[in-house]
Amino acid sequence: MAHKIIRQIRAGEPWRGVSRAAFHGQGSFGNGGAMRAAPVGAYFADDVERVVEEARLSAEVTHAHPEGQAGAIAVAVAAALGWQSRGRPAPAPLAFLDAVHARVPPGATRAAIRAASNFPADT
Repeated sequence: MAHKIIRQIRAGEPWRGVSRAAFHGQGSFGNGGAMRAAPVGAYFADDVERVVEEARLSAEVTHAHPEGQAGAIAVAVAAALGWQSRGRPAPAPLAFLDAVHARVPPGATRAAIRAASNFPADT
C-alpha cells in the first residue's frame, strides 16, 4: 500500500487525500509508520513532546489512521527514552513501558502497551 500511495503522490495527487483514501477510506494503520519512526525519536530525543508530534507527522503521509500514527509515536518515544538513558543502566521494563504508554494517544495501540506491561517479567 505504501508503494501505491507514494506512486499516487509522485503522480501529483494530494498526499492527504491519497493517505486518507487507503483501505476504503480508513487510512492505513499498519506498521510502516512505526518501522520508520526510531530515527525521529533519536533526532528529537531532547524534547519528547516534539518527538510525539514529529512522529505523528512522519507517519501521516502514508498512515492516516490514528492507530498507524500511534504506533509511530510509540516507537519514536521508546527510541527517545532509550537515547536519554544512554550511559546509564537501562530503565526498568515496567517504568519504560509506562513512560511510552503515557505519550501514546488513547486507542488500541495504547491499550496494547498497557497489556504488555501486565505480562510477567520473565515473559
